[in-house]
Amino acid sequence: MNVKPGDIAFVIAGVPENLGRLVRVDREHGLVDYAHKGYGHLFCWVVTPFDGLVRNVFGETVEIGYIPDLALRALPEPTPGELIDEALDELGEVMRDLAAKNPQGWK
Repeated sequence: MNVKPGDIAFVIAGVPENLGRLVRVDREHGLVDYAHKGYGHLFCWVVTPFDGLVRNVFGETVEIGYIPDLALRALPEPTPGELIDEALDELGEVMRDLAAKNPQGWK
């Protein structure tokens, strides 16, 4: 499987209007027959798009839809080192803001 429930993923294949969209993978939808596209039965996920709507294979615009696993790629999760670096950057911003608000220092 390319994704799992809770993942944030890019749509990399399928309906052209959905390509590149970010979606949250909500839950399993199950097998769907894509024989009309030459694939047979594909495992699909129920997804919620971050930018509002997705278009299904019938041309309808929907708020929540299903997308085959093969059409999704999960965003990589940050490494612990990346999380620490991000936290230190945020701490530096907070400290600079505090110093700017109190240029005389702490008394």
